Amino acid sequence: MTTARMPSGTIPRAAPAHKQLVPRHSALVRLTHWINVFCFSLLLMTGAQIFNAHPRLYWGEYGADNDHAWLSVD
Repeated sequence: MTTARMPSGTIPRAAPAHKQLVPRHSALVRLTHWINVFCFSLLLMTGAQIFNAHPRLYWGEYGADNDHAWLSVD
């Protein structure tokens, strides 16, 4: 029994596959996700503004009544 041999240096290659776009989410889902990203960004920015107005986080029952700061960003 004989086997066919390919000439040295040649590599068999498959034909390139055609890529097909598969929609993963509908346009409504994509839109609502981007609206959520926008709203979360606004929420994060306003929270940072509130924190920067008084950059000391206090720990304990007395709050900001000259207690030692638990976390201070100065």
